[in-house]
Amino acid sequence: MVLDPLYRPILRAALSLTTRHKTLWLLGFLAAFLGLGGEYEFIFSQFNNVSSGEWNGLNSFLQFAGASSQDVVTALAAVAKDLSVGAILGLAIFLGFLFILGALVIISQGALVAGIAQASQAGRVKLSAALYTGYKSFWSLLAIIISTRLLAVFVLAVVGLPLISLFLLLDESFASPGAALIFFILGLPLFILFSLVAKFALAYRVVEGERWRSALTKAFVLFADHWLVTIELALIVFIINILTALAFIFVAALLSIPFILLGIVMADLSYVIVLKLLITAALVLFLFILLVLGSALSCFQNSVWTLLFLKIKDKPRAAKLLRLVHGWREKYS
Repeated sequence: MVLDPLYRPILRAALSLTTRHKTLWLLGFLAAFLGLGGEYEFIFSQFNNVSSGEWNGLNSFLQFAGASSQDVVTALAAVAKDLSVGAILGLAIFLGFLFILGALVIISQGALVAGIAQASQAGRVKLSAALYTGYKSFWSLLAIIISTRLLAVFVLAVVGLPLISLFLLLDESFASPGAALIFFILGLPLFILFSLVAKFALAYRVVEGERWRSALTKAFVLFADHWLVTIELALIVFIINILTALAFIFVAALLSIPFILLGIVMADLSYVIVLKLLITAALVLFLFILLVLGSALSCFQNSVWTLLFLKIKDKPRAAKLLRLVHGWREKYS
């Protein structure tokens, strides 16, 4: 097992790839819609449910399956109330658009991983080759994503529903807070586990050319062999996300000061049109910064996981905790 430092070289290399290959930002923007980094959003949403003692069964399961699933089911329920020809045609158009958008997002995810691997191994990115790899792997990537989500929901249902039923039998008043707590305790590690496995499986498919079943199997084995390394790095990425969000809020607050001052002046002078233009300009600037930052952050996160995959797929690497223990033993033995 290799005991060399692992995380700092990966983070430095991921930052370097992100800053040097800005063509990957477009793929990062599209890949962000896939939600493979959604384990962090899931943590916050389920923590809110636990804090409030509420559990909306179907909504929680849909959040577990993916953030966009809830919107899709809501739209389908609305159409089901009106089964006219126009509604059916509208539903067909909506589903077709959804499929095209989903295909574009999944292809971009595969292309992003392929581009990062190219940049890491060859020092340059051929966008056309990366996109072709993503296109060629579309059905396999889709199968991996669906399989990991369904497996996670299945395990959660098998383990969680009997416990929720037990709460109902004991006291119905404890059913909602108890279910929220169970869903958080069980769902959090399951969602994180299967999200991380999906990252490795995508890399096996795109980088190594494995079939989706083989990629999924090898991803589970790789995660089992390096679960502590993976979780440690996930915590580091989580902290980076929080710091980035705080930095964005700080910068946005600073940039908003001139707009607020000008807005106050324009409001006093009753320049309504100018005030509206000022508000629009501020919103456009805010949205632009948010999109650029989100694209870069998505590219950085995917770079981190792809680089980790490239480092651990052939050589077992020791986690930071194990390296600290080994260092202490060497020092004090």
